[in-house]
Amino acid sequence: MEIKNLESHELTRLHQIAKKHLRKAILYPFFIILFITIFCSIPLKYLPKRLSSRNAPTSPEFYEETIASFVGQQNFILGVIILAIIFALLSLATYKNISIKKDLRDKRKKIVAGIVTIVDQYEGKPYVRLKKGTGINIIHFDQSNYIPLKIGDRILFEVYEHSNILIKVLGELSKIKKESDFKKPIKPIEVTDKCPACKHQLSTNDLQCPDCGLNFS
Repeated sequence: MEIKNLESHELTRLHQIAKKHLRKAILYPFFIILFITIFCSIPLKYLPKRLSSRNAPTSPEFYEETIASFVGQQNFILGVIILAIIFALLSLATYKNISIKKDLRDKRKKIVAGIVTIVDQYEGKPYVRLKKGTGINIIHFDQSNYIPLKIGDRILFEVYEHSNILIKVLGELSKIKKESDFKKPIKPIEVTDKCPACKHQLSTNDLQCPDCGLNFS
């Protein structure tokens, strides 16, 4: 595993991801509170009899009351506010939100090698599961970094250091290795005799003839 600093476009994308997760942290508690509010507006008469008749008065007006009015308007509003705060704090304190904040602070990424064991989709978006041992179990793709993979592929990929959100797949290890072979530095030819052109005596460190300028590298 190798650690590198984020490039400018990778940091920009991380800011966009952070905003997306912040919107989720706000919207999810809102929908939960909305559901509770709608549920509490149901009249007691529509509840199961075992719930509505237990320790209940016999007057018909009682069953016309809603759950909210039964517990009291002030108690209901106070309860909703407390729940909203709790759900909001829980959403903001999720592992993903905390780890994204760390990534924005440290501005680093890591390069990891892994073997693909499962290729599938979740909610219409592709993902792959990796063999255990890399510290990263699943990498999710989006439109910007998708690359088709198959089971058994040995891949090299970049993720944000703390959140492990995929940046991009660099490629298959076998192909990367083959390409790197062509980039190996060429070793100079050691010449320990005379120059073939001018017969000048050479030393073992000469890369070109000091007399005629013939290059031996």
